[in-house]
Amino acid sequence: MLDTRLDLVLHPEVLIPIFRKLTVADLLVCMRVCRAWNRCSADSSLWKCLDLSHQSISQFSLSGIIRRQPQSLLLDWSSLTQQQYGWLIDRLPNLRQLSLQGCSAAVLSALKLPAVSPAALSRPALLQLTVLDLSWVSGINDVLLDKTIFSSSPHRLSNLNKLALAGNDLSDKSLPAIPTSFPHLEYLCLAHCRRFSSQGLHSMLAAQKYLKQIDLAGCTQLDHYEDLQKEIHSLQPHLHLVENSNSDPQLVHRCFRFN
Repeated sequence: MLDTRLDLVLHPEVLIPIFRKLTVADLLVCMRVCRAWNRCSADSSLWKCLDLSHQSISQFSLSGIIRRQPQSLLLDWSSLTQQQYGWLIDRLPNLRQLSLQGCSAAVLSALKLPAVSPAALSRPALLQLTVLDLSWVSGINDVLLDKTIFSSSPHRLSNLNKLALAGNDLSDKSLPAIPTSFPHLEYLCLAHCRRFSSQGLHSMLAAQKYLKQIDLAGCTQLDHYEDLQKEIHSLQPHLHLVENSNSDPQLVHRCFRFN
């Protein structure tokens, strides 16, 4: 006669609430216990935020991400390639927050709409991403943004409300295109971007309706920062500028938290 207690231990209704209390390392151990535990330990509710920062991304890693279907994914300073990112991003319809700090700028080409194919048409055309961190991405500049994001309408990032571009090589040429490309943007991080001027900043803010906060930490090219704060506040009282614009450069500037 089957032991009902043993059968109960293998039920997802019992296992998953217990697994929620475990660490990532413990979950990985549980996945090797048996098939039932393997299925339950990969439940998407246990992996709402998946951090693979500083990892070498293999095909096995990509399959693991797809299986877990995270809502937040951190791939900071990882070895992600353009082909890997393009394959991955089409298969994460529930992804809401994505961090690619320090990755190659080649991944930006995958932000365009997928190619017209039976496989592509069976997936959502637009992601539901609301938070994107592209800080310290090697090679991001005016030309690349114009070719990848600004020239694509609509694009995968139309629903963003938080965007970080810290440490990138942006000038006054790129700033006016941000409101058009990200119409729902509320939080923008331009920390340690040192090529744009106060004039470029004003041209962007004049067309940005929903922006509530902008991070200009380390933007040492902005002269008379306190006067700039007062001027912007008089024009847009709802907009908050982060303090300490002349702080020392940081190796990694995290504009917002992922959860």
